[in-house]
Amino acid sequence: VLSVIAASGSGRNQRQRSTTTLRSRPRKRTQQATMATEGSSARISWGILGCGKISNDFANAIHQAKGCDLVTVGARNVDSAEAFGKLHGAKRWGNYDAVVSDAEVQIIYVGSIHPYHYKLVLSALEAGKHVLVEKPMGMNARECKEMAAKAKEKGLFLMEGVWTRCFPATRKVVEILSSGALGDVVQFVGDLGFDIPFEVDRLYDLNLGGGGLLDLGIYPLSWLLLAFAGKDLKGLSASARLHKGGADMSGVITAKFGDEGIGACMYSTRSLTQNEVEICCREGRIRVGGPESGFASAHTPERIEIWTAGDQLLKGQKKEVLTFPVPKFKTTKSPMNFPNSEGFLYEVEHVAECLRQNLKESPNWTLAETIQCAEIMDEVRKQVGVKYPTD
Repeated sequence: VLSVIAASGSGRNQRQRSTTTLRSRPRKRTQQATMATEGSSARISWGILGCGKISNDFANAIHQAKGCDLVTVGARNVDSAEAFGKLHGAKRWGNYDAVVSDAEVQIIYVGSIHPYHYKLVLSALEAGKHVLVEKPMGMNARECKEMAAKAKEKGLFLMEGVWTRCFPATRKVVEILSSGALGDVVQFVGDLGFDIPFEVDRLYDLNLGGGGLLDLGIYPLSWLLLAFAGKDLKGLSASARLHKGGADMSGVITAKFGDEGIGACMYSTRSLTQNEVEICCREGRIRVGGPESGFASAHTPERIEIWTAGDQLLKGQKKEVLTFPVPKFKTTKSPMNFPNSEGFLYEVEHVAECLRQNLKESPNWTLAETIQCAEIMDEVRKQVGVKYPTD
């Protein structure tokens, strides 16, 4: 069995004007962005909406990616856009419209806070741009369905940025499970948690899309859907502890799939948890995490351990460890803000390849999976009592 597994290797202060670095606001154009992406070596030009910390790390990955260029950035605040664009060598605007109407841009990365995703994605798609939007794609399944429908109508690429699905370790797990070498998946356990102070308003203010489920719980849920791919969801229950403002802090989700499958997902904004995934199959199991020392988390997986079942007393059980270290950038335009953000490189290059192949969605994290995950999160929020202004 192990030979089969190892066969393939181990602020609203928006000003509607450009910064002083630009001579004038470009005319709005809605040319389809696909025409410059044909061919295996075509360069891919990016625009970024939102100039916060996550967008900084993503921009650094664009600079490192083969055949990719960062062209234009935009933010609601002109000073933020100016500083970000200057740092990353890109045109910069104190608004979003100028970015999506830039004829040089083929694909937009939406890195704003959650409640802005829906309008920004639709704006970019209407302008004829492909879109990669940071997770969660929308505040609820309705928004996700509308964005997916618009992308299909326009014939454009759209992906929710669940970057975990692009990591080599994740792709290896998919390969192992798809091979059937370990048999059917029976049980899943996954968690993600960090101790995030209440002072971080974005995580606890419902008006800002706060709550642990949409920010953290989406990751173990994405692993859950990977483990039980192709199996029907047969039941779902959830429980959570809520902040005084109404946002969920810590939660537990259990789900049934197919005839035998059961899974549990846990998340927390109040404690550093184990941050691992374990997938138990009829003939073995897989544990996903990170290195034994330093930052380790299954949402940026670098290590997988595979056991064959052996007998009931574990006699004859065999274990194999495969490692996939996240690349470390020698130089960056600016310091990285989050651990393992270099892993954005996998996502940037995957999306670029999808565009070169004229794909309309990612095979790693499909729009159907985005919608299913959003529907699950809607049901979880219904059960635990979290409601957003956008619902």
